[in-house]
Amino acid sequence: MPSLTKEQVVLLTLLLLAASAIAHLGSLPVPVRVRRGAGAHQTQEIARGMNGAIKDMFKLSDMVAKAQQMEAAG
Repeated sequence: MPSLTKEQVVLLTLLLLAASAIAHLGSLPVPVRVRRGAGAHQTQEIARGMNGAIKDMFKLSDMVAKAQQMEAAG
């Protein structure tokens, strides 16, 4: 199995982070009618989605580090 360069790992991580963020934001509820005060609710939902994306990024980072350790160990 070919090994990945550091640049490829970074690019893959960023790509997966972006995909995760888009998936989290895409799953947010969209109100049919925007009423007064709805902006605060939307801001909270976006923050929750971004928190999920950040958690996914850290999980992915840990997985990449473990994979690199396993590859280095042979």
